[in-house]
Amino acid sequence: MDTWEMDTQEIEIPSYNLNPGEAYVGSGPAVITTILGSCVSVTMRHAKSGISAMCHGVLPSCEKGKCSAKSCPERFKFVECSIRRMLDKFDACGVNRSGIEVKIFGGSDMFGETGETTRKTVGKQNISVAQGLLESEGLRICSFDTGGTQGRKIVFYTHTGDVFLKRIGKN
Repeated sequence: MDTWEMDTQEIEIPSYNLNPGEAYVGSGPAVITTILGSCVSVTMRHAKSGISAMCHGVLPSCEKGKCSAKSCPERFKFVECSIRRMLDKFDACGVNRSGIEVKIFGGSDMFGETGETTRKTVGKQNISVAQGLLESEGLRICSFDTGGTQGRKIVFYTHTGDVFLKRIGKN
C-alpha cells in the first residue's frame, strides 16, 4: 500500500492594493484590497475560467470618447470606463457574461449632502453609473454594499469570489 505525504508548506497567494483609479484583472488566486469613500469598486469573477477583476473608480464618467483609447492613463479613474475595460478583458477571453458574478461597493456620501437637494453627490452618481451600465450590459449584481456615510475597506479573494468588508469612520 502506498502512503501519501502532504506537503505542509503554505501556499503563498499574491496580494495587491488598489489605489484610486486602478484596476486588477487576472486569473488564479489573489487577494485584492482597497479603501473606498465616495469611490466605487466593482468586483467580477467567472468561476469556470478563473478570471477575476476589480476596479477602484473615482468619478462616474469621462468626457465622451476621452478614455476610449487604450493608451489613456486615466482610463480606470472613471467607473464607466473601468467597467467597460474589465468586460472587454472577459470578452477577449471568450467568457460567457451570464457566468460572471458581480458585486458593487462604496459610493458613500463622506461629506454629507450638497446644498442642492436635486443634485446627486459623487458617491450616488458613481453607484448610479455602475448599476446602470452593468444592467445595460446584461449583468446581474449578486451582492452590494453601497451608499451611507462611512468609508469601507474591502478585501476580494479572487479564487473564491468572497469579499470581506470593514466600515471605516463615524456612523
